[in-house]
Amino acid sequence: MKVLNVSRYLLMVLILISCGEKTPDKNLQEMAAKPEFGKIISVETALAEFGPVLHKVDINSETLLEILSQSQTTILFKLKDSLLIANQERKAIFPFNGKVSQNDTFVVYYKAIVEELLTTGAEPITSIEKRSEKVTISNGANVLEYGSWCPPLCAPLTEK
Repeated sequence: MKVLNVSRYLLMVLILISCGEKTPDKNLQEMAAKPEFGKIISVETALAEFGPVLHKVDINSETLLEILSQSQTTILFKLKDSLLIANQERKAIFPFNGKVSQNDTFVVYYKAIVEELLTTGAEPITSIEKRSEKVTISNGANVLEYGSWCPPLCAPLTEK
């Protein structure tokens, strides 16, 4: 009887060890350590994956580049009725008199990826777009997506 209990105990320990290697908490920690703050895809892929654009706000690409210069590593976008852009410290940088509340939810992108989108798209106008559950940014034939929601992931410690 004692051998049977010891065997059960060892079996349970082995199962816990093998299952414990990839717990949800560990996956969440890995995501926070290396978050993905944007990926450039084609317009066709964006349409297929995220659906049509429901609402958009156009902004001059040169103006957006100037806005980007006011943030270090990440840039935050919120599009509801109007466009609100904040830096990695959640301080409004567009419009310049904009207000950010604690309850505001943004989509975060790496600044460098937004700059890459503007460079590769090379169009004078960039669109910040609201799709079903996503906020995307498009310029030319390219769309920026796969940002992270802030909160919970608001800014990385280092740039990608």
